[in-house]
Amino acid sequence: MAEIGVGLPIENLTVDVAEPEEQKKQKEEKRGLRGDYLNLCLLVFLYILEGLPIGLLVSIPMILASNKVSYEEQAIFTLSTYPYALKLLWAPIIDSVFSSKFGRRKSWLVPVQYLIGLTMIAMAYYSEKLIGSKTVAPNIYLLTATFFFLLFLVATQDVAVDGWALTLLAKRNVHYASSSNAVGVILGIFVSNTLFLSLESEDFCNKYLRKKSQQGGIITIADFFNACGAIFIISTTLLWLLKRENDDFSEEENNVKGVCKTYKSLWGIMRLRSVKILAIIMLTQYIGSAGVENVTGLKMIQFGMKRENLALLAMPINFLNIFLPFIIVNKAKHNPIKIYYLAGVLKLAAGCGFVAITYWTQTLHITDGNFPIHYYVTVFFVFLVYDLIRFAMGMAIWAFKTKIADPKIGATYMTLLTTLNTIGSRWTGTLSVWLIDILSFTVPFGSKHRSNSTVHAHSPTSGVNSTFIGKNHRTYFIDGYYVEFVICFVLGLLWLKIFRPYLMNMQSWPETEWRYTKEKVTKF
Repeated sequence: MAEIGVGLPIENLTVDVAEPEEQKKQKEEKRGLRGDYLNLCLLVFLYILEGLPIGLLVSIPMILASNKVSYEEQAIFTLSTYPYALKLLWAPIIDSVFSSKFGRRKSWLVPVQYLIGLTMIAMAYYSEKLIGSKTVAPNIYLLTATFFFLLFLVATQDVAVDGWALTLLAKRNVHYASSSNAVGVILGIFVSNTLFLSLESEDFCNKYLRKKSQQGGIITIADFFNACGAIFIISTTLLWLLKRENDDFSEEENNVKGVCKTYKSLWGIMRLRSVKILAIIMLTQYIGSAGVENVTGLKMIQFGMKRENLALLAMPINFLNIFLPFIIVNKAKHNPIKIYYLAGVLKLAAGCGFVAITYWTQTLHITDGNFPIHYYVTVFFVFLVYDLIRFAMGMAIWAFKTKIADPKIGATYMTLLTTLNTIGSRWTGTLSVWLIDILSFTVPFGSKHRSNSTVHAHSPTSGVNSTFIGKNHRTYFIDGYYVEFVICFVLGLLWLKIFRPYLMNMQSWPETEWRYTKEKVTKF
């Protein structure tokens, strides 16, 4: 063995040199969020902007349901959310084409957010024609097309913000990107769902905010669209003028070759065995809860619940969800997949509570929306438990995505993973709403034959009920909501059993399993 100086072995010398680097890393981690507080606030605000149009996607179906729009038309409107499932197609362009003087992410954020603001202002002028009212039928196809374009712009903004999140924060704080996303989007949804529906409701405003009853709410749909448009335009101008990016890219990334290289890398990532397995999991993860998540609220409104009361029940939950991410992300950063799977089991079980309160709402036969206080307490508790579980599941998988994403193509990699999640949510959501009427049927009492029926599908008492059709004949109407729940529950149990071995092993896979190289692609 070769020796240096006083007989120190080379191996020992190497250890001594490596120690300061390890100490430096530990000191860096101890700094925490110091130096990143303003960047974290900016990230949260950008996600709040993103949450405003997303919240409207929750509010509009409630407004349509209160105006007695059919479930088939509701299913058509869900198609407007599909830009989130398609954004992977243009994500590599956002990652690779930009102005180096303007900033890699600002090159897209500034023009896109201006377009979002102008689009929402334009929608304000045609709000009644698009959404309708109790006396005017909505133009469901024009409404869907308009929101499709709006969500195309929002999805583009989301790609740019997700990519920026990986470099805006220091490496030691990048796991807070998932918290920023969750907190910001929740606040945005709260404003455009709970707050908007409450202030737009005539009953709510007369009961809680006015001394004398007046027609209409404090704000109209048009007012809200105008306000959102103004917020986008003003905040984007401030972002443009006041925030400089810390450019961290090579010039060769900013050209057509860079775009082609990014698409090639994306194709390579999609061919990785690890990504293929994760893709199948994310595309099917909502199959057990699709019915209860997408139809329960619409059914409760159909059975007499006021849409503003339903939104108000979510208010305390939304505020709780603002603080939960910072708790969950610290618990999930070391073993997020284990938390994800456990939450999946609990969420499937909690879905039974949704079905129970929906059936209870139906059997009360209350049409004026004035349900007893114990009913609201029970509904709130069921919503709270389910939402906490769902939120923990989403935060855990998001933490895992930020852990495995390659920062060299951060926006594209994160968009790929987010797109898989969105497609899984959207195809199950659209299908679950569309199938409600198809799965509804009437069972003649004492007969072996079943006949499809949609006569009672949209009445306030639709569900499991009986109808007399003659002196000695009775039929039972079975609401497709309950049939769909049973089907989804069985499929959810199968999903948990099939994917458990993969999920339990996935956490221990090395980081290199998620990185693409020319030699790395393996067969599925």
